[in-house]
Amino acid sequence: MKKTFFLVIQFLFAGMILFAAENKNIEYALDAASKDIIEVYKQNENKENYSFYIHVYKSLTINKTSEIKKRLEAYLAKKNINVVEREEAELEIIEQEHNRQQSGRFESNIVNVANKYGANAVVFVTIGKNNNIYNLGIRIVDIDKGILKAGEIYEFKPSVKIEELLGKAYRPVSLGVGAEINLNSQDSNELFSYAGSISFDYIVFKRLSLGFKIHASNLLYKAKPVIYGNNYTIKNDLIVVEPLGMLRFYLATPIPKVGTGTGLFLDFMGGVSIVSSNSETTSNSNINAIPNVGVGLGFRLPLGWFYFEPEIRGGYPFMFGAGLNLGFRF
Repeated sequence: MKKTFFLVIQFLFAGMILFAAENKNIEYALDAASKDIIEVYKQNENKENYSFYIHVYKSLTINKTSEIKKRLEAYLAKKNINVVEREEAELEIIEQEHNRQQSGRFESNIVNVANKYGANAVVFVTIGKNNNIYNLGIRIVDIDKGILKAGEIYEFKPSVKIEELLGKAYRPVSLGVGAEINLNSQDSNELFSYAGSISFDYIVFKRLSLGFKIHASNLLYKAKPVIYGNNYTIKNDLIVVEPLGMLRFYLATPIPKVGTGTGLFLDFMGGVSIVSSNSETTSNSNINAIPNVGVGLGFRLPLGWFYFEPEIRGGYPFMFGAGLNLGFRF
């Protein structure tokens, strides 16, 4: 009994450690970096006059590095630690950055600018992504002594929040229209029917979105006459409306800079096909509801706020569809 109890405790403890490791996020990384900066601050005798300048390196894959700088400054401000935040310094460093290829001394130039505006230490910050794991790195250089006071790298998991914070083109809501050919036709003279659609989806996780799509087939199509002796009829004008719920899973995003909610996707759809048919000879109209299930495969390519996505789908009762959706993300 005692052995079982200890095994359960060990299992729970291991589970807590694993849970904590899996839930490292950007807040964890910023908090850990702030604590290291505070430790350097505590080592100085003249703490009241000791101040930091924070420089976040720009990245080819991260658009909004300024947000990281603001977050770190806010963390330190809560601890009453002095941070040099001067627009003049920012402009001067931007100018230096433009010329760094010629000078080759970009980092030392930042130290000089920071010192000019009253900083005692520079916090160099880098942020990147490797194998779907983000890393935040800091190096703290004491200006007066010219030595490295601390350096560390913190890893954290990607999330919708971090994608938005870093400006990786994250826009969770999409609204669009589309055109499609499918097999919602009962006219023997026509193989395909033509449809229009409207769609909506919302990204709930990094690779998962929920939404709906409504297809309407044959709204503008009139079936050809079928002759019966001296009389004629129109062979069932057929209108099919498909309101469908949609679960979308993004399989791959081959263009890293466009961020969440883009690339190759797989749709799982379910709803009903509302079928309305009528005949001129009988003047009768029949409306039926048929269960509708299907899957779709497509690719979403973003163009800023807009997107377009070709998609093919298959299922029951429409059998097959292929079309193009256009819309905007916000």
